[in-house]
Amino acid sequence: MGDAAYIFLITDLLHRPLGERADNFPDDDGLTSGNWLAFAIANQWVSQLLFPQRDDEADDFFPFYWDPKQPEELRMRAATKNQVDDVISGRSSIDDFRVNVPATEPPVSMHRPPLSELHEGPADFMFVCRSPNYSPAAADPLFDRVCERIQPLPTQPSTKEA
Repeated sequence: MGDAAYIFLITDLLHRPLGERADNFPDDDGLTSGNWLAFAIANQWVSQLLFPQRDDEADDFFPFYWDPKQPEELRMRAATKNQVDDVISGRSSIDDFRVNVPATEPPVSMHRPPLSELHEGPADFMFVCRSPNYSPAAADPLFDRVCERIQPLPTQPSTKEA
């Protein structure tokens, strides 16, 4: 949930009335498998999130949306570009940001059970995405091998009129 689209989300989209947000998504290149959930939360389409973690996995949530002092929720904050730039540049800390920029959106309840408690046996659904900005090109062959073994979901026929 933390690619470059977060700047647009925090400094533009969250400043718009809720009814105008869905019509102001980024173009096809801006809405990706790495940020779609953040946009869904910003549109208040998500009120609860189940996020299973491996038992040995450290917290790795985007700090502009998640505060380790409140680990059971995500909170969106509408901020100015200067406020975001201050954190990115190190002029301000993320903790200062959370104190000085009030949460403008309702909290999203987040339950993070250990994966071992949630499911035993094969997965029912798996979401796989390639992240060229975050994973090395050397990982591409592994990605391709994994994708060869996954049966894609059937596509739904388009409901749009031609």
